[in-house]
Amino acid sequence: MVTCLEPGSRSIFEVGVFLGFSFFFESIVLIVNFCHSKQWTWLIATLVWGFSLEVHSQDARVRLPSITVQEEQHIDAMRVHKAHHFEAKPQAVAPSSLPTVTPSSASLTAHPCAYESEIAKKPPFKTVSLTFDDGPSPERTEFILSILEKYNIPATFFLIGEKVKKHPDLVERIAKSGHHLMGNHSWQHPNFHEIDVDQQEREIAQTQQAVQLYTAEKYFRYPYGNSTCESREQLHQLGYKIVGWHIDSCDWAFDKTGSVSEHDAQICEVKAHNTSSFIDHTLAAIRERGGGIVLLHDIHPNTLKQLEALIVRLQREEFHFERLDGAAFEAFLN
Repeated sequence: MVTCLEPGSRSIFEVGVFLGFSFFFESIVLIVNFCHSKQWTWLIATLVWGFSLEVHSQDARVRLPSITVQEEQHIDAMRVHKAHHFEAKPQAVAPSSLPTVTPSSASLTAHPCAYESEIAKKPPFKTVSLTFDDGPSPERTEFILSILEKYNIPATFFLIGEKVKKHPDLVERIAKSGHHLMGNHSWQHPNFHEIDVDQQEREIAQTQQAVQLYTAEKYFRYPYGNSTCESREQLHQLGYKIVGWHIDSCDWAFDKTGSVSEHDAQICEVKAHNTSSFIDHTLAAIRERGGGIVLLHDIHPNTLKQLEALIVRLQREEFHFERLDGAAFEAFLN
């Protein structure tokens, strides 16, 4: 049986519209009443918690290339050299568990040009300069650049010559940013204490030829921080400024598991409460020095993913960032 509306009565469409508006206004009233109640704090807390989970999950989804076998070997070499540097510090008493000092590493203590890479002079207060060694690396360099661009942070990239030749597009991107410096970090990252003077000259000259296509600036950082008198003289003749660091983040030691071993904590001077946090260790080291040039690497994906959090924490503590060519760091370049 079909029931028809009487003439003058409301159509089904009009009734639907009326009911729809009624439901809408009733909902608004309920929401307003709800927000005036104590339950609104629970709602906001739930939303914030959900948002934080999403941000965390997005961070966890960042995928950078895993380290290669060659990079693993490079990390092992850094560990050995860091131990040698630690042993040679006057205040350090090296335990028997540290690597045996070989004749080549023993020369560190007697070498008149040793340790210029570890800057002893007090840095400018609350001023930081970020530096990244061993690039350029596909995806990783791009990731670093994206974070630096997001926060408008300048940095210096110390580049390996053979990688510059292999990845000119990445070097071009650094150069085109107009915000960052590039430096010479040798051709193949050898230990200058273990190669002859001719090879040292080639390592510098080959990389200079590659990098000078992109920048006229001349900055050099020694692989492993191991300098020699002969190469230093050559660098000065070529017009280079040699760059060390105030803070060694030891990112390589944290990268694999997020924590450092007892041995690595010793040689990197990581405080006991920071052995499971790369960010807390690096911040503690920066606070202790009051600022300075920070040594980081382009090749450690897991610690690179924490770069943004490190920058945010430094900004929160009112550190500001400058390039190496700024007045604040002029006195620290050799």
